[in-house]
Order: sequence, then C-alpha cells, then structure tokens
Amino acid sequence: MAVFAYMCHHSIPSLILPLEDKKKTTMIIMCVYPVVIIFHSLLAVTAAVNRPASEINALYTLNFNDYPVKPLATFLSLYPAFTLSSNFPLICITLRNNLQTLFNAKVRKILGSY
Repeated sequence: MAVFAYMCHHSIPSLILPLEDKKKTTMIIMCVYPVVIIFHSLLAVTAAVNRPASEINALYTLNFNDYPVKPLATFLSLYPAFTLSSNFPLICITLRNNLQTLFNAKVRKILGSY
C-alpha cells in the first residue's frame, strides 16, 4: 500500500506540469488526499477489528471472504486491483515523460557534437 501511495505522490509533478490551466489543481489535490486517507484508514481499521491476530491470513485480502457486509467485503478484496488500475496510468505517464527527457537529452548531445 505504501508503494502505491509513493507512486502517486511521485507522479504528481509529471501530471501537473503539462497542464495549461493550473488554477484548480491545488483544490483537486486537496480533495483527493482526504479520500486516500479514508480508504487507507478503512483498510487499517478493518485489519484491526476483523479477526484475532492468530486468524489473520498471510494475504490480507483473503480475510474478507466471510465478512458480513458483502459490498464492503468485495471492495476490500478488490482494493489491490483498484490501486493497480488507478496507478497504472500515472506510472505510464511518468515513464513516458522520463523516456522523452532521456532521449531528448541524448539526441541533443549527439546533434550538438556535429
């Protein structure tokens, strides 16, 4: 979970830089952070109250198979898929920008030597 949160924070500058109108970005980011805190807190609280420590499965999402609130159980079981699918575009954009910067620097170095 911490790796996904890091990747989101790491990718924010690459997402904001190309925007032409940056006036609303602060407000959007300020609205997203509480949502992320709520989801992470939901996972932490459910980990603490779901089962005794001796009954917790090694793969955390398997602990919700018999959870009484089925929509919540389904959401928590699929949480890793949600984080992967939401972070994948951010990682792709960051990788694209890094590759463009790398290749532009190499092309400038090669062309500058002629």
